[in-house]
Amino acid sequence: SGPLSTAALAGWCAAGAAFLPAGAASAVLFQLAFGLYLNTLYNFNPLMPLDGYQALTDALRVPRLREEASAYFRTGLWRALRAGTRPGPRQAGLAAYGLAVVMGTYGFLGLALLAWRSRIGDLLDGRLAEPWTTVIEAAVVALVAFPVWSAPARWLLRRVRRRRDAKD
Repeated sequence: SGPLSTAALAGWCAAGAAFLPAGAASAVLFQLAFGLYLNTLYNFNPLMPLDGYQALTDALRVPRLREEASAYFRTGLWRALRAGTRPGPRQAGLAAYGLAVVMGTYGFLGLALLAWRSRIGDLLDGRLAEPWTTVIEAAVVALVAFPVWSAPARWLLRRVRRRRDAKD
């Protein structure tokens, strides 16, 4: 009901923007409608754990679809392919959804990083010398993206340590 009520509110704002004479009120209503429509589309995205994801898990009757698909994509699929077994329809669906989750996560992260970089860059523009603005932008973006990059970084460090220890 959340996205539907948001879409209805967006429709009312869009109608108000269309029927009011050009001016500040219609411009504000137009911006509200646009933002609310984007919010509705975002909520229906099945890759994010929001309403679209809940609808997909209910339709497929797989309550932990994201976790199961991500785990299968990270380990199970590659283990099956190395063993020479062909994934069945369920496993192929899990692998496809797992790939979409990984690609979507890093795609959204890339868009967020670009948005953050532009916002921080605008804030720092003209206040610091050029190499320092880039350093501060990178530090803030890294802090904001920490939940996304910390787990892969730990995994990579563990792999490097294991290989180094195996050589010794």
